[in-house]
Amino acid sequence: MSQENTSPSWWLVAVSVTQAAKTDWQNQATVAAVLAEAKAATESRLAGPFASYEEAETAWRGLAWQSVDDADLCWRIVRG
Repeated sequence: MSQENTSPSWWLVAVSVTQAAKTDWQNQATVAAVLAEAKAATESRLAGPFASYEEAETAWRGLAWQSVDDADLCWRIVRG
């Protein structure tokens, strides 16, 4: 089964490097909480949804390069 068939959508979420290291990205409830927080944020910390992991990865590459000078920002690809 391919990755895009296991979830209805993929998102990019921006988190601090510290938060990324402390987050259990395998726990769907935790990921849902991170997504909800990003959706509620006043600054742009969320991109998506994307229909497939591959689409999200392409967008991630662009966002990661745009924020390369921000040493405390990490973009993650998550299902949600």
